[in-house]
Amino acid sequence: MLGRSTQCSPTERRRRAALRASTVSSSRLSPVQSRNDMHESRILAVEHISLESPPGLEGEHRWFYGELAELEEVVREKQAGHPLLVFFSRPIELRIRITPEPDIRSTKTSVVILVSSLSTAMGQCRERRIDYIRLSGIDSTDRRIQLLDPGGNRVELKQYWPYAPL
Repeated sequence: MLGRSTQCSPTERRRRAALRASTVSSSRLSPVQSRNDMHESRILAVEHISLESPPGLEGEHRWFYGELAELEEVVREKQAGHPLLVFFSRPIELRIRITPEPDIRSTKTSVVILVSSLSTAMGQCRERRIDYIRLSGIDSTDRRIQLLDPGGNRVELKQYWPYAPL
């Protein structure tokens, strides 16, 4: 029951106020109230990922994302006068804008791409002398490698491993 009580804590009063506000039509809420009422689950999907790279590496990007990461290349026109490489993995597009002054920061979040065989990907990296770091999570099936794409963007290649019953 949401009745008023002199015995409830400030936290409980805020929770009750939020519950009452959530029943109000969103058209009556101000932008600030709407933002405060949002939940993490409002983000349903990532539509595309945008990276940048210096010119002259297009062939290396095609091998890296097409062969190594097993993504499908899609032909696209230029974006804002710059060539654009696009790789597709339903429903997400990975867009690489070729620009003379790319904005590549080592602190950007990694792009994680599933591959069919992590050992094959590591072998291809060794053949091409591409450095990578092996990573593993808490679970023994969470294995991946982290490396830089030809443009210097951080990428993780991951393989899903089936869980085995104990």
